[in-house]
Amino acid sequence: MRVSHFRQQREQGGLFLRVETGEQPGGVQPRPERLPQFVPLFGEDQGALAAVGGMGLTGDPATPATETTWTAPSGTPVRACPDSKILAERDAWDLAAATGLELTAVLPTFMQGPTLGTANRPGTVEVIRRLLAREIPAVPNIGWNIVDVRDIAELHILAMTSPAAAGQRFLGSGTFLWYRDIARILREKLPNEAAKVPVRTMPDLVVKLLARRNPQLALLLPELGRTRLVDSGKARTQLGWHPRPTEQTIIDTATALIADSRTGRAA
Repeated sequence: MRVSHFRQQREQGGLFLRVETGEQPGGVQPRPERLPQFVPLFGEDQGALAAVGGMGLTGDPATPATETTWTAPSGTPVRACPDSKILAERDAWDLAAATGLELTAVLPTFMQGPTLGTANRPGTVEVIRRLLAREIPAVPNIGWNIVDVRDIAELHILAMTSPAAAGQRFLGSGTFLWYRDIARILREKLPNEAAKVPVRTMPDLVVKLLARRNPQLALLLPELGRTRLVDSGKARTQLGWHPRPTEQTIIDTATALIADSRTGRAA
């Protein structure tokens, strides 16, 4: 079966596939030197919970999640975003099985990094932007496995160009940081711009009370005080992927957001 293009979107945009295995629209033939028949699945992490693209989390907080871990959809409205990514990846693997496509799934965790294009749209960099703008008096007791979006772009290229990547899942993750750790890094490394960034931790009880009226906080409730360990060793050893230090990602993100605000790009 020859497939030109396939696009499917689960709920909040969990899956976008562009499959180049046959003729292009308008009868244009693919270039002979085109990349192999690998299709990275890119799940943008839009929430503060869970793992992307169906990456599951182990029941033991001391055991890191790996590519062998799968999460079952919760089926609850509050988790529609992470559920959409779980279902989207499953759809992608079903498509690959039905068509014979060689699929590679790239599964990023919580992405940060300098933004491109229009900066006035919501995204994961909001967690840093809100600190810099002092929009919150204290930080919830939550954390993320932070990875640089530039490193995830590199991981996509490695997955597309490595024959050994076909049929594999690769988790792209950096270091787990608490929200208060991010605030501390900003204060220490950007003392002029981030001197008033809040570093106090908001009591869990306050978060729970506010969550009654704030859907975003409600999404965070299962993560209060939980450490999520993720092992991206497979991408490092099999593809030679080497992400940059997480602290540098935090600094670069903040620096870009500050520059955007000074040049009039609302972030």
